[in-house]
Amino acid sequence: MRQTWITDRPPSARFPLYTRANAADVLADPCSPLGWSMVWEPGVCMGCRDAFLRFGIVNEDEVVHGTPEPFGHFGGYMYNPMSMSRLMGVRMPGASPEAIDKAYFGEDPSIPPYEPEPWHESPSNSERLAVKMGQIMTSTEYPDAEIDKVSADRIRADRPNYAAMGPTELVAYCRNLVPQFRRNFDTHADVTIAASLPIGAMQALCDAVGHPEWAMPLISGYGGVDSALPSFAMWDMSRMVVSSPALTAAFDAGVNGLMQRLDGLQGSDVVAFRSALAAFMAEFGSRGPNEWEIIADVWETKPELVLQAIDLMRRTDESESPYVRAQRLEAERKRLEPMIAEMLAGNDEAAGTLALARTSCAVYARSRERSKANNIKAIHEVRMATRELGRQLHTAGAIDDPMHVYMVLDRELDDFIKNPAAMRAELAARAGEWRQLFDLEPPFIVDGRKGVPPLDDWPKKTEIAAPVMTVGESLPGVVGCAGVARGRARVILSLDDADRLEPGDILVTVSTDPSWTPLFIPAGGVITNTGAPGSHSVIVSRELGIPCVVSIPNATRRIPDGALIEIDGNTGTVTMIER
Repeated sequence: MRQTWITDRPPSARFPLYTRANAADVLADPCSPLGWSMVWEPGVCMGCRDAFLRFGIVNEDEVVHGTPEPFGHFGGYMYNPMSMSRLMGVRMPGASPEAIDKAYFGEDPSIPPYEPEPWHESPSNSERLAVKMGQIMTSTEYPDAEIDKVSADRIRADRPNYAAMGPTELVAYCRNLVPQFRRNFDTHADVTIAASLPIGAMQALCDAVGHPEWAMPLISGYGGVDSALPSFAMWDMSRMVVSSPALTAAFDAGVNGLMQRLDGLQGSDVVAFRSALAAFMAEFGSRGPNEWEIIADVWETKPELVLQAIDLMRRTDESESPYVRAQRLEAERKRLEPMIAEMLAGNDEAAGTLALARTSCAVYARSRERSKANNIKAIHEVRMATRELGRQLHTAGAIDDPMHVYMVLDRELDDFIKNPAAMRAELAARAGEWRQLFDLEPPFIVDGRKGVPPLDDWPKKTEIAAPVMTVGESLPGVVGCAGVARGRARVILSLDDADRLEPGDILVTVSTDPSWTPLFIPAGGVITNTGAPGSHSVIVSRELGIPCVVSIPNATRRIPDGALIEIDGNTGTVTMIER
């Protein structure tokens, strides 16, 4: 096996630290060569750098032009820019590198301490960031996310007939979308950075009144968060199944072949369900496992994933409805708001900060997830176009597998479509090597000053051992969403295994992206190996009222599947009750 992957690139000399923290929420698996070189490097990475510059965290002379900073890419895995993010902690008034680490990367003990350098301090950047902070805290809207939504919706609505396009047209169509990816991620990175400020302010206020556990309930249950909306739609469809004998019988026969069985059924209830499912796919079909990666199956390309989630939800009691949970969250937030306001009465500055943070938290929670959905909807069209490209070339006998088209680098595409057979053997070999990357555990931290470990030094995931919990033992993590629940631990590493989750089970996994959200509905709680207050699992659990604890290192290895555990989202701990 080669010691670096074909899309890897050297770490930055100025910003040498990278981490997988929170990166698995975005790209859990190794990136395909085409996905990284066509979508990420020229689009997403450049958009992120645009946001760091526009925000005022870095300056033009501090980034290397011609390279797609700030993300790292090692062994095929995407890495978040720890050094560049910490710079915000140095330059932003009232912040610190340690606070940034906690907000974005969690509390993993392997995170190295911040090491200051003379150039890190910058009064001019601090002045710009102070102005930006004021703008964020007084915001009542975030229009860029809405503008991008119009563009993303138009791209989906204007989808061409890919089957009628030839290889050259398909490639040109995909490349024409790259500027949109860059703009969309510029917005997403900007709003993601901004969202941490009002959350931090609310946490500080709760700490000041001696109730740090109030912070999460006070920023929960706003409604209208895009990553949670598919779960509400799936819940509605699950109720259609529950109320229909014909649909219930079709689901009772299993998810395999269910689409075909539904097509053969008649009746107004079946027609209504199929109509609801079609509308769901038009709006949310771009979402799914590893949705930022164009080689991955999503809900439109693998509708069984949606049907599987609906099947699980239909067996969930009405009391666990996301609507009921949302009402409970809203009621709890409204209960606490006057209490903390009363405790801050007489402190005009703190009371003013509370009023601003309440509005700003809601604005940025919704806008962050909307900007993410905008990115995914546009990227999905490249997925659909390149699938057609692979299908055409495979049908013509030029490549062994339609998915081998994703083993091509963007810079190779023009020559490839002229003579695809010339790369046939090379692409098959790359596909085999790429699959081997999935078996490796990427280093949690990469320090470019020490060099990137060669792939032979990366341990295999199956070879990593961790001590299994004992009865009475508690594991500490980071508070995600308040609440306490007891249930059987269900360790699930892939959505293909999701049917093992029963209502009331505690979902234990490495990390989650929006495709996991439907599992939150029947689950009694959610635990992840990695994460921070801005992680997907935290954001969605706050909207759905699911007790959640993140950033428990090796939770999927330490918590035995089937053990009775208690998750305490108020303290951020998980305790084993019974083996």
